[in-house]
Amino acid sequence: MQSFSLGVATLLPAVAADVTAHWRYAHAGGASDADTQAATWGAASPTCVEGYAQSPINIVTAEVAPAGVLENAISLASYAGSFIPKHSGHAFQIDVAPGQSKVSSIGSVDYTFVQAHWHTPAENTIDGERAAMEGHFVHSAVSGSTNYIAVIAVLYDLSETCNQHLDEFWAAIPTDAPRSGAQLPVPGLDSMLKPLLTDGYWHWTGSLTTPPCTEGVDWNMMKARLPVCQRQIDQLKLALANTQEGVDINNRATQPLHHRVVTEVPAGAGLLARLTLPSIGLLEAVVAIALAGWSITLYRARRPPAKTKHDAEDKLYVRYTDVAPTPSTHDVV
Repeated sequence: MQSFSLGVATLLPAVAADVTAHWRYAHAGGASDADTQAATWGAASPTCVEGYAQSPINIVTAEVAPAGVLENAISLASYAGSFIPKHSGHAFQIDVAPGQSKVSSIGSVDYTFVQAHWHTPAENTIDGERAAMEGHFVHSAVSGSTNYIAVIAVLYDLSETCNQHLDEFWAAIPTDAPRSGAQLPVPGLDSMLKPLLTDGYWHWTGSLTTPPCTEGVDWNMMKARLPVCQRQIDQLKLALANTQEGVDINNRATQPLHHRVVTEVPAGAGLLARLTLPSIGLLEAVVAIALAGWSITLYRARRPPAKTKHDAEDKLYVRYTDVAPTPSTHDVV
């Protein structure tokens, strides 16, 4: 297993960008406003308005392409541990406490889990439908002065039942101002994330969803969803309104896909991502790989072929070179 791969994450060259410039999601009390974002985000970083591989996106499930199991396999580390709750000013966030190393394999690259943060409503949409909230679990692989970033994204649907794993730290995140709270244990992240892999996920190359909008980010959206209650949503909205001049949402408008292709690891194939040889026998591993391969073969067989040569060429996986600075993953929101 390699540490870094330019085939998985695009090199992020550095140019000038003023990420301290004042940028907004919308006007006070309003919904996410693409015009307001374009007018204010471009001053923070031109990539936000000029990039061709921006996030978030709308995933059209009828147009996704099948992905190979091994090339997109995910093997998550144990995420349980100590975290620092933080209100970044634009999101609820938990940072991995110093001295802890949580290394996950995402698409055959080793990434270190850095932080998680939440947006309401969700940023990425599925067939035009938007969930109540979205969590981004941010991972970083560093080579020299370059960060390679991978995000595991999770959608939350509004429920009468509150999310018990979020409640382990939700109330500890400050709501009055951008600041950090006291370090605390968060044992439930494993229980929240790992079971989601079984239902499969979508993958694409995109960007950070806030300035500097750096491109080359490896995105992985879980198909399975988690619950969130109105109380938990309201707490995040209160914090956002307090620090964003009355704007109580933090979702960027969806961006054009251009020539990018969203690929899909279907349900069942994600099982491979949860198995490792030290934890299972050799025979079980071979069976798991065979089953995962059969699942992908069946999925490919059920998909209709491209209608024309032009259609097929349009579905080539295109990566774009970014023109924004390498971000600090601790400040990604």
